[in-house]
This record gives sequence, C-alpha cells and structure tokens, in this order.
Amino acid sequence: MNKSMAWVELFVMLAVMIVSFIISAFLSKYIADSIGKPMQKYATIAGMVAGGD
Repeated sequence: MNKSMAWVELFVMLAVMIVSFIISAFLSKYIADSIGKPMQKYATIAGMVAGGD
C-alpha cells in the first residue's frame, strides 16, 4: 500500500511540474511580447526622428 501510494504521489508531482512549466512558458512569452512590441515601435520612431523624418 505505501509503495503504490508513493508512486501515485510521484506521478501527481511530475504532472504538476510539467503543467506548471508549460504555463510558465506561455506566460513568459506573453509578458515578453507585451513589453517587446511597444519597444519596437518606439525604436522605429526614434530612428525616424534621428534620420530627420
């Protein structure tokens, strides 16, 4: 009984770790895109201003 319960707990823990890794990967991509896209726009505008447009 104890050995089978340990295996169940191990698989549950691994499943939680995998799910949390996937969620963190998607969340980090979302945060990076929400910061990066406006910065690219500002960089384009700054380039135009520096070029005299």
